[in-house]
Amino acid sequence: FAGCPDGPADWGTHAGGIPASSSWAPVDVAANIAGLRDGTLEAPKPTVLSRTDGKALFYPGVVNGLAGPSGDGKSMIIQWACLCELIHGNTVLYIDLEDRASSVLARLLAMGLHEDAAAQRLIYINPSDPYSDEAKWGIERLVRARRPSLVVIDSTGE
Repeated sequence: FAGCPDGPADWGTHAGGIPASSSWAPVDVAANIAGLRDGTLEAPKPTVLSRTDGKALFYPGVVNGLAGPSGDGKSMIIQWACLCELIHGNTVLYIDLEDRASSVLARLLAMGLHEDAAAQRLIYINPSDPYSDEAKWGIERLVRARRPSLVVIDSTGE
């Protein structure tokens, strides 16, 4: 077949034309399964936003997303997660692209957040300018300095 990559014998080093050294090369699924079974690999565990049964919904250190139609409660759910993190003494970075500080803070305070916790550990950003290199570098410095356990970007839909 003209234009097709070499057959299966070549896929170990160039899976579908992707060099094995590339981060875009397929992972060894069988090796990962074996590692999960023998305990040399551990499955990620969600620790953010615990339910009443103790199981959590969000995974730390990775991108978690909530998607759905407008008005379905996505912001309310993530604000509850913020409340939980702040109550446990953690810092939260909240980048809000659709609302304003007074609305979000009023909701968090109504949920039971103490004013001191909000003032000390909630970093709220409500940008009106486009994202830029200056914004990127500033947020990177802020994250390194304050080490938030949760970063929220609400909303990217628009």
